[in-house]
Amino acid sequence: MKSINYIDGLDVEKAKNAIEFLKTSRQPFQVIMTNYTINIKGAINYKFMKQERSFKFFAMYNKLKKEVTDYLLKNELPTCKNIYYYDIAPKPDFKADKVFNVDLTAAYIHVLKNEKIISPELFDELNALEKQDRLSIVGMLASKKSVYSFNDQGEIINFEIIENKALRNVFFHCVNITFLIMQEIKNLIGESYIYSWVDGVYFTNEMDSFLIEDYLLSINYPFKTETLENFIYKNEKEHVAIIFDKGIKTKTFNIPTKKNKFAADIYNYLQKQI
Repeated sequence: MKSINYIDGLDVEKAKNAIEFLKTSRQPFQVIMTNYTINIKGAINYKFMKQERSFKFFAMYNKLKKEVTDYLLKNELPTCKNIYYYDIAPKPDFKADKVFNVDLTAAYIHVLKNEKIISPELFDELNALEKQDRLSIVGMLASKKSVYSFNDQGEIINFEIIENKALRNVFFHCVNITFLIMQEIKNLIGESYIYSWVDGVYFTNEMDSFLIEDYLLSINYPFKTETLENFIYKNEKEHVAIIFDKGIKTKTFNIPTKKNKFAADIYNYLQKQI
């Protein structure tokens, strides 16, 4: 059976075209989606990957999964229902020559270590990885499979989601603890607060960096502090546009002011056909 692998990204249009092609094959097929892959199994097998991963990558994930599973056998985490990755203070449009940013260092694995979900030894191994590998390995705790089964007429006859809810909850626990830290910082610095994005907080008063740093040291979360230049805060219809210079790079954030919608194009495409 012929197989076609795309390991340089999740190309939505190519995946859609593969699905449409297999509909014409008059043979049953399946589409299996995860956070990092799209597998299409039929007359021709297609595999789309964000990027190819090494044996070491998966071995490290298996270590993480084992320690987390062992922890959950003896401990119970609260169920995380509402997950937030950002928060922004409503303000009129403004510009500033300088604003300030404190970022947590390797936030999620520090949550896992500080909450004693993983061992110090595993923490050290994870912390030694490249940032993107570390984030992806921890993110795999939240992975789930969406499986779509098509009949020989190209119609979806079954849809199921396969997930490990306990492992997913550990990942979202990391997100939640990080967000709560950001909210505590927001309360500490008051009007100086502009916004937080995942594990970083942005603010206008340089002196507040000392408050933030003392707080983070007290709860055992390392950080880095940076000065950002040419800062712009601009209200748009459904988001706030944030632009600033970080070193020689210009960064842009579009932060929704309404509830964020996370939905993959392929997922929407398939859901419309059920």
